[in-house]
Amino acid sequence: MASWPIDIELPLPGESLELDIQHRKICLRRSSDNQLELTGEAYKQGVVIGGSPDMTTARFLPSLGTMPLLVFPKSRLLCPGHQSFEVAFSVPVYIVMGLGSETRGFTRVNDFPPMRVPRALYGPVDSGIICRSVQTEIYHSLAVARRQTSVSEETSSETGESNPFLSAPPPAVLAIKLENTTSEPLDIIKIMAPLAHLNLYEEDGDLLTNHLRMKLLGELEAELTSTGSASPEAIPLKDLNGNPVVQDQRPTLFAHNYKQKTGLEFGF
Repeated sequence: MASWPIDIELPLPGESLELDIQHRKICLRRSSDNQLELTGEAYKQGVVIGGSPDMTTARFLPSLGTMPLLVFPKSRLLCPGHQSFEVAFSVPVYIVMGLGSETRGFTRVNDFPPMRVPRALYGPVDSGIICRSVQTEIYHSLAVARRQTSVSEETSSETGESNPFLSAPPPAVLAIKLENTTSEPLDIIKIMAPLAHLNLYEEDGDLLTNHLRMKLLGELEAELTSTGSASPEAIPLKDLNGNPVVQDQRPTLFAHNYKQKTGLEFGF
C-alpha cells in the first residue's frame, strides 16, 4: 500500500489540529472559513494562511526541496581508470503541505524542512550556485542503503497525527553509477545534482530517487545523467494534484573536484 500522499481533515472554524512534522510540533487553527493560522516551535509569531471556504483537507508529500543537491561523501570515492562501480546514499527530505479538496484541487502553501539543512556554495564566490548540502554515509548497494533507512511495518501502520512518515520521514535513497572515462584514477569529493534531474519514487514504504550515472570526463569535470527508476517495482510520486512530475533528461556538466579557497562550499 502506498504511504503518500497523506491526507488529514482540516478543523472546523474555531477549532485546531495539532501535528508532529519533521520532529517539530505544529498547530493548525482555523480562524475563519478561509483562513488558517500556523503556529509551533519554528513559527513563534504564527503564519496566517489564506484559503477558500471549501478547503477541507491538508495534503502532505515528501520533496527534495527547491535547491540543487550538493553531496559530500563521508568516505573517499576513488574510481580507477576505465572502471565503473555503483554506490548509494541517503538524502533527507522536506515535507510539502497543500490545502484544498479532492474536488477543487490542492495548492502548495508550505515546506517543512529537515532538522538540519546546511547550505553550500557551488562555484566561485561571486557567481556560484546556492545548494542544499548533505554529508552522507556511502553504501555499496541500493539494497543495503534501503535496509538502513526503511520504516518498520509496525510503525508505518500508524495514521493521522502520529504518522511516522510525517513526524520522522525516512530519507530518500539515491543510487549512482560512477564511470571513469579516463586512464587515470580519479577522486570524487562531491556530487552536484540539479533538482530537475531528481524524482521521488516509493516502494514498500521506502523513498527512492531516480538512478543517476556520473561519467568522469577528466580530473575536474563530470557529466550527470538520469537513467530512470532505481527499481523496476518503484512507483513515481505525483504532485499534490496527482499529476506526473516530469524529469529533465538532459546531461549536466559539473566540476566534481572543485575546491574553494574560502571553504564556503562546505556550508555557511
